[in-house]
Amino acid sequence: MVLSGAEVVRVLEAAPSLRDKLLLGLMYAGGLRVSEVVRLRWHDVDLDRKQLRIRLGKGRKDRMATLPQCLEPTLGSLKKLAGAKDFLFAGARPGRYVSKRTVQRAMARAVAIAGIEKRATPHTLRHSFATHLLENGTDIRFIQALLGHARLETTVIYTKVARTVARTVQSPLDALLGSGDARKLAREAVKPAGKSVGTMRVSLEAPRGPNAGCAARIEILTERGPLELGGIVVREERKGWVGMQLPPLEAWESVLVWLEPEQRERIESPEFYRLLQSVLTERYLAVMGRG
Repeated sequence: MVLSGAEVVRVLEAAPSLRDKLLLGLMYAGGLRVSEVVRLRWHDVDLDRKQLRIRLGKGRKDRMATLPQCLEPTLGSLKKLAGAKDFLFAGARPGRYVSKRTVQRAMARAVAIAGIEKRATPHTLRHSFATHLLENGTDIRFIQALLGHARLETTVIYTKVARTVARTVQSPLDALLGSGDARKLAREAVKPAGKSVGTMRVSLEAPRGPNAGCAARIEILTERGPLELGGIVVREERKGWVGMQLPPLEAWESVLVWLEPEQRERIESPEFYRLLQSVLTERYLAVMGRG
C-alpha cells in the first residue's frame, strides 16, 4: 500500500501531537523502518549536513538518511534541551525508547483523523518514500542506499507501484490556504458520537510571546470530580491556519484511567480531535481579536 503525496501531507497535518508529527515525518522523509526511527538518539541528528545516522539498521549496517529542511527548526530547538545520547522518542521508562505499538497507534490515529480510508501502517510511509522518489526520477541505486537494501532486486520492487506524475500539481494545503476560507474548514464541528464524557470546559491563555502560541487545557467534570487534560498548545502555523499540538496520549494516562471504558474510547476517537480542533480554533481567533 502506498499513500499519495497529498495523503502523506494530510496524515502529517492530522497527527495531533508534536511528537507524532516528528515521528511520522522522519519515517517518511528518510524512508525509515519503525525499528530505526525509535532508536534514533540526538547525536544521530546532523543539522549541518541535513542527515540522520541510522545505526545498526537491518543487516547490522550503518547508513545515512535524509533530514527534511522543514523539520530542522523544531529539531534544532529540541536538540538544545536534550543530551546527546538521549532518545528522540523516549519511552515512559528512563533510558528506553517508545515501543513499536506506540508508533502503530500514532499512525492509526493520524490516518483516522485525516479521513484516509486506505489501510496504512507505519511501514506504508517507507513504501511511499521510495515510490515518490522513483516518480520524481531519482536513480534507483541511490534509493537503494537510502533504504539500506543489500540487494538491488529488493528496491526494484518499488518500480511496480511507481507511476509518472506531473510536477506542477499544486499542494492541496496551498490550495486550501489560497482559498481564503481555511477558517470555515476548521470551524466545521463534528457531531459527537458515543457516550458523553461529561461536561467539558476548554480554556485558552493569551500567548506569552510573539511565537509562543496559546496554552490550552480541557477540564472534564465527571461524577468522580474534575479531571484536567493539559499540555496543549495552539498557534497559527501559517496565516489563516490554526493548528494544535497535543502531548502524546500516554501523557494523559493518569487522567484517562479514571474514565469509564466508553468515555475513554470517546476521548481517543478521531471525532473528538476534530471537534477539539474546531473549538480551539474558535477560541484562538477570539483571543487574538479575529473571531
